[in-house]
Amino acid sequence: GVLSAGGFGANCHRFGPMVANVVSLDVVTGEGHLVHCSRTEETALFEAVLGGLGHCGVIARATLALRQIKPKVRIWSLLYHSHQDWLDAQESLTRSNRCDYMQGFFWAGPKLLRSTPTGFHPEATWFYGLSIGCEYEGEAPDDEMLLADLKPSSVLAVDDADTAQF
Repeated sequence: GVLSAGGFGANCHRFGPMVANVVSLDVVTGEGHLVHCSRTEETALFEAVLGGLGHCGVIARATLALRQIKPKVRIWSLLYHSHQDWLDAQESLTRSNRCDYMQGFFWAGPKLLRSTPTGFHPEATWFYGLSIGCEYEGEAPDDEMLLADLKPSSVLAVDDADTAQF
């Protein structure tokens, strides 16, 4: 299912979506044939099935390119009140390859209570979150280097974890 939908995740900015890391596939076509395909063999089927939502065949088996991970990951949880600063931070991280994982999200929350003819009602404001992860071995990554130009309103948490668990 992931390969049929594209496989977008927190490290796409570094390694591309999961479909970009597929070496080969075994696909069951609409006619019921099992076909082995790759970038060099049955290329049209290979490209049609990846991200094709199952319209061009069913992926029965996939061979993926893997990479070695470092044993630890440091995760920064950042909060932004400025939409533009949040977008700028993601662009800067993407261009610099400073982090291995990045997830942006946003939500509305109460800002204040306003008096109206029918009583007090909450007024909402937008909050923007950014979770950044850097794999490491030995000494932890430099917080100042990673956060240098990101301009968060606040750093909510900095956590270290095992990469495989993360």
